[in-house]
Amino acid sequence: MKKIYSLALAALGFSFMCGAQFTDDIESYDEGPVFNDIWTTWDGNDDGAQNAMVSSAYANSGTKSVFIAAGAAPNGGPQDAVLNLGDGVSSGAWSVKWMMYIPANNSAYFNLQGNVSPNANENLEFLSGNVTFNAANGTPGMGADDNAAGMTSFAFPSDEWFEVIATVNFDAGIYSITVNGTETAAAPINAPDITVWGGVDFFAADTANGYYVDDVEFYSNPLSVEELSTADFLVYPNPANSQVNIYSSAAVLDISIYNLLGEEVLRVERGVSQKLDISHLEVGYYMVQFSNGIDKKTVKLIKQ
Repeated sequence: MKKIYSLALAALGFSFMCGAQFTDDIESYDEGPVFNDIWTTWDGNDDGAQNAMVSSAYANSGTKSVFIAAGAAPNGGPQDAVLNLGDGVSSGAWSVKWMMYIPANNSAYFNLQGNVSPNANENLEFLSGNVTFNAANGTPGMGADDNAAGMTSFAFPSDEWFEVIATVNFDAGIYSITVNGTETAAAPINAPDITVWGGVDFFAADTANGYYVDDVEFYSNPLSVEELSTADFLVYPNPANSQVNIYSSAAVLDISIYNLLGEEVLRVERGVSQKLDISHLEVGYYMVQFSNGIDKKTVKLIKQ
């Protein structure tokens, strides 16, 4: 990877559900390099240099998992495997879930990719930031997502299997990462011209990288209006001068900005704009209110 910044067919080791959804438990693959419709490579070549390696060293279920490491590829490496989401998705909320095992003193890395056809290297669509676990073996038990809204940190366990869920909500223009049951703050999709989620890039980003992936699931993750109270909201930059970006992980009908007197000074309907012009507002404190017609939530905004 040149830039760092993600009818059943059981006989083939994975199964497709309705639409683009699938699961893969790795069990039917032979040990060694894997290359198929689900597990491809960063440059799209099946030459052993970037392929994920099927291993029986560790497994969350069954006896096999996928191994990613700096020096594990038979033809040089570093490994740079892409979990291919088929035609990808471009609307609604979708998730990829997998189990992960990172031995002590090892690091791990992934990012979410936009269009990966014909290969990720040709398109270079980094939907997410760089998601690292114990980067370069310098932060044991701690990980980070270096995203467009800033750096988000999280904790993870070593020497045991734990769950990772990556969720992309195209309706809100955001993604979020859940690690070992704890969801990180939602972050905006890296660039507005990325309109499809096509893959997850599992890369050996540094020489300490060595981790295992098992029990992968790709599925639709619809959000209901009742989830507004637990949704993630982003208002940034904050403080802001002339423009502010606003994102919500749950569907909302409208967004209003109120001054401290309770007067509505700006209102937009969801989907019209996620970048608001506030240059006409006076310097001071404001409240950004999200509404889905049933519930409301507010976030403080400072205009400089």
